[in-house]
Amino acid sequence: MKSQHQPLTEYPHGWFAVGYSADIKPGQVKKRRLFGHELVLFRTKSGKAALFDAYCPHLGAHLGHGGTVQGESIRCPFHGLCFGLDGECTSSPHDDNKMSLTKWELIEHGGFLFTYFDLNNNAKSWELPLWDDSSYSNLKSGCEVMRGHPQDVLENNVDFSHLGALHGFEFLPTNVQISETGPTFNIVAALERRGNLFARKRIRATYKIFLQGLGISYTDVEVPEQKLKLRLFGMVTPVDPGIIELRLAVQVHQIAEPQRIHPFLRLLPKRWVETLILHQAHRAFVSDASEDFPIWQNKAYIPSPGSLQSNGSILRYRQWAQQFYRHHPERSALVSGIFT
Repeated sequence: MKSQHQPLTEYPHGWFAVGYSADIKPGQVKKRRLFGHELVLFRTKSGKAALFDAYCPHLGAHLGHGGTVQGESIRCPFHGLCFGLDGECTSSPHDDNKMSLTKWELIEHGGFLFTYFDLNNNAKSWELPLWDDSSYSNLKSGCEVMRGHPQDVLENNVDFSHLGALHGFEFLPTNVQISETGPTFNIVAALERRGNLFARKRIRATYKIFLQGLGISYTDVEVPEQKLKLRLFGMVTPVDPGIIELRLAVQVHQIAEPQRIHPFLRLLPKRWVETLILHQAHRAFVSDASEDFPIWQNKAYIPSPGSLQSNGSILRYRQWAQQFYRHHPERSALVSGIFT
């Protein structure tokens, strides 16, 4: 008998990270499986990244297995056909260049590679939002593959009561402000918690959380007492129904007064300080998030959750999230799917 409590598996539409910029170097080809599709990601000799359907339109060779970069094109390993950045065949040993590969839109920004996905192949309904990272460090990053769904992962940003129960926060967020405009959902909150390696006492921080669809999440964290600013990224991308990639990354804002963080840090070059803070912040971020992993991987989706004071923000988020689904009979298999 099929369980009445099933996890989310339906693919939302929107912008999603398909990798980090640093993942793919000029001349490299990498296979990717995302949204139930076999894809190929490559970077040309001049440094331009591209994302295509993986199968050659000639006889179906997978370009991620033996495909090579030839200048500004990718070459099929089977018969040597080459395809340019627009997906059109640029070279064929048989002078047949009427074939083309399906190209996926790819935008490189902030150390990430993004594509737009829609299950029904509809045109994108909103543009990728760009953020200013000119005064921030490079990313300290990582990626996990697990069972889960983008909506559940991003829902954590408005599930304030779990911070105490699961993560042991002694002080829950105050002065919470929530707003949404189209595909953007914003949360501003103040939070106190125990200190870390550099601050043994409780520290107070402000969190400005930006959700862009169900694939992009980043948080600007500011600790006024330490004059410390961090940016935390949580990018969620569907691989197959019920399977996701989760990219957790951190950036540190330029540090002007390292002694405000810890007196010892004034003795170190600023670049060392930023590297030290970056690694510490990323370790703490991943440690916090990893406590949620078993929950996400084994939870069911409860459409009407039991009554808790914090559920108002969750229901508001869920109502906003509905815009990223286009219900269609072809989706029935995805909607009814269940983890095994």
